[in-house]
Amino acid sequence: MPLFAPSFLAGLAVLAAAEPASLTHSVAAYACFSPDGSKLLYQSSAAGQFDIYEIRRDGSAIRLLIASPADDITPIYSPDRKRILFVSERDGIREIYSADADGKNLVNLTNHPANDIHPAFSRDGSRIIFSSSRTATHPEDFDIFEMSADGSGVRQVTKGTDVDTYASWSPDGARIVTRRVIDGSNSEVFVLDRDGSNARNLTSAPRDYDGWPAWSPDGSRIAYAGGGPDDGNHYVFVVNPDGTGKVQVTFPPMGSSYCYDTQPTFSPDGEWLAFTRYRPSMRYESAEICLVRVPKPA
Repeated sequence: MPLFAPSFLAGLAVLAAAEPASLTHSVAAYACFSPDGSKLLYQSSAAGQFDIYEIRRDGSAIRLLIASPADDITPIYSPDRKRILFVSERDGIREIYSADADGKNLVNLTNHPANDIHPAFSRDGSRIIFSSSRTATHPEDFDIFEMSADGSGVRQVTKGTDVDTYASWSPDGARIVTRRVIDGSNSEVFVLDRDGSNARNLTSAPRDYDGWPAWSPDGSRIAYAGGGPDDGNHYVFVVNPDGTGKVQVTFPPMGSSYCYDTQPTFSPDGEWLAFTRYRPSMRYESAEICLVRVPKPA
């Protein structure tokens, strides 16, 4: 009598010929370096919903900091590393929360019925810039606001029908860089004065989808992610604040023509960028945090 029946062997042959099934498909995204550069905060869907994790720069010692049944996303450290800012949907709408560095003592800073997203600290940690739909002219409209670190003193910075998200201050606090959607669908990177005036289009590429800007620590360069419709790819670039000196930083992995890189952020010394690399998948979104050295200016 054979060890295995023919029908069982036939079943194995069918399984071997079938497309492999992926057991994991998590997204790790929106990394932020700690002020000393030794660790990164990021959001991960490893547990199903998005939670906040901390990881050493070498990829070791992953630690869950903040979790809830709802999504907790886009975390950043305060400049002194004593606090964490993040966005949570635990109240049924997106609010900006603050927590201790260990994830405890959560405080809802915005507490507003509108969606509040993409917080960023001023260099001294005293102010927070963010985007909000509280004065929206349409459901997807966001303007830039700022507030004190305790959530008080909210002030509107930009107005109008353009969509402003992913905003942050220059290191000297004099300017703002933001992703701005103009003409309904054209996503560009803009630099503004701190009061929202004197807007300058940094990328000016109507066919591309540019966004996720970040200042270098010394203020000399801006990183952003962008890509056009020709090949569907998305790369990380660095550029001078006046729009000159554009350099492409990331490229498709070896042996692949696909590249979708977003959400760059500088290390404290300005030598490295952390970014999110989305992986191709037939059924699920999947992404990982990557590091790349910043090219020197020409």
